[in-house]
Amino acid sequence: MFRRKIGIDLGSKNLRVYLPGKGIVIDHPSLVCYSKTQRKILAIGSRAYEMIGKSSSDITIEYPIQNGVIANYKLTEALISSILKKTLGFNRIFPFDVYVSSPASLTSVEERALLEVVYKAGASKVIINKSVMASIYDTGVPNSSLMGSMIILIGAGLTEVAVLSMGNIILSSSIKFAGESINTSIVNYLKTKYSVTIGNTSAEKIKLEIGSAMEEKYPKELEVRARELNSGNPTSLLLTSNNLLTPINDSLERVVKCIKDVLEKCPPEIVADIIDNGVLLSGGSSNMPGISEYISNSIKIPSSIVDNPSYSVINGIGKIIEA
Repeated sequence: MFRRKIGIDLGSKNLRVYLPGKGIVIDHPSLVCYSKTQRKILAIGSRAYEMIGKSSSDITIEYPIQNGVIANYKLTEALISSILKKTLGFNRIFPFDVYVSSPASLTSVEERALLEVVYKAGASKVIINKSVMASIYDTGVPNSSLMGSMIILIGAGLTEVAVLSMGNIILSSSIKFAGESINTSIVNYLKTKYSVTIGNTSAEKIKLEIGSAMEEKYPKELEVRARELNSGNPTSLLLTSNNLLTPINDSLERVVKCIKDVLEKCPPEIVADIIDNGVLLSGGSSNMPGISEYISNSIKIPSSIVDNPSYSVINGIGKIIEA
């Protein structure tokens, strides 16, 4: 019987869908907007994102995936059901297999919840793909390679560090600290340093537009609107990328510690391979300028960013499907 295949990168911040022969067909925030009184889903994805800060108290806008795992079962089911309907349409009457991403650190309980929610959304068969393995697959590194390699996937809600050899993860660790945590660090830093407050959306914009992990000779500038903590009055301040080194570097030190902890547990032969091969950086937060240099300086091992790091997981799943 004819079976369709569909790949889903179920990220904490963004959801992406891959169809064989078509590539990425959906790429939008992993957001769900719903009415608490009506108990009804009002919008998902980009439409839900546009409603942030503009809705009534009755309406809740939520990311149902937190730190790489399901935080709200019903909303995750609604999100997946919606994208399957949008992607497959009437073809849902035919059996279809869903290849979905997950952290390598997923517990058996969390994995069971992921399987259940995707099956309940309508899948005929669910295949879980570890995100770090999908990223490696996208790079073209041979799965059968005897050489040890390390990949660091820095997403929105989770950072994963994995060591691979002969196509298997032999050691991994993760911390619930990534891009969103950097946003929080920026918010807290501005409160302490300038006595102003901003929202998470503004912090994200600051990070994306002028954020850097290394000091820049010609720093970028951005005028930021904020609210004074003491008076509550609106204000603005001019920030540069170098102003943000403290909160960004303080955040990245937690990532560096996770990397060092994994390296300390590695067999000497594997560490030697990693030093020879260097470290690969993946995930959307790897796009931050200077992050590769910062990590290389901190762990004394060369690091490089994979091509198109934001899409390495979904592209890797796509290659697995079409292999």
